[in-house]
Amino acid sequence: MLLLSIFLSKETKSLKVSKLVIELTIPIILLNMFFIILFKDINLISILSLKIDNFYFVFRMLFLFYFFFCLYSYKNYFFLDKIYLSEFTLILLLSIEGSFLMLMTDNLFTFYLALEIQNLCFYVMASIKRYSNFSTEAGLKYFLLSAFSSSILIFGISLMYGILGTLDLREIYILIGYENFNIFYYVLFISMLFFICGLLFKFGSVPFHY
Repeated sequence: MLLLSIFLSKETKSLKVSKLVIELTIPIILLNMFFIILFKDINLISILSLKIDNFYFVFRMLFLFYFFFCLYSYKNYFFLDKIYLSEFTLILLLSIEGSFLMLMTDNLFTFYLALEIQNLCFYVMASIKRYSNFSTEAGLKYFLLSAFSSSILIFGISLMYGILGTLDLREIYILIGYENFNIFYYVLFISMLFFICGLLFKFGSVPFHY
């Protein structure tokens, strides 16, 4: 669909291709939900600290409901607001895939990469109205502030790795529970503080929403 949109005019891309992509994606989402219900009792552990379990299935279903609601709500939005951007559905789909990857991973570095995949899509969606100064300002502010929060988040992860020697969440849980850190306790506390602050910044939680 991306290759096809290159050869189409702006009006055709917005009013035809976008609606076509949405109408083709909605039944695929419903089919995906059916398969989640069908295979919900399967527990698999895969490579690179990626796992598929009941936690993953439940939240994948919730994200798919959200995705379905977004697509159904935006179905006629391009007609009403005349946004000439056929890639919107694909960008939204990529952000959902980043969310799925965050659900599967037990590794903090993979979690960070998945979070950045999701946020890169949100930068584009925040500035989707290129003719609007407010939309452009929102996208630019979101990009700059999110880049700042990414540095805080990755600094917290690097401190945690320097103290514990691992980025696996299960190993971190065991080490924190059974190891005596003594002088490293305060450094570990600071790394956790940076990590949590970076996440809250990304999620727009109080007071970081300012």
